[in-house]
Amino acid sequence: TLMHGQGLCMELAEIEAIQESLQPS
Repeated sequence: TLMHGQGLCMELAEIEAIQESLQPS
């Protein structure tokens, strides 16, 4: 559903942000 898609997008974005913060800049 649309809600599920939005939730997945938000979750993926959050995971990506966490990975970026974990990796050295």
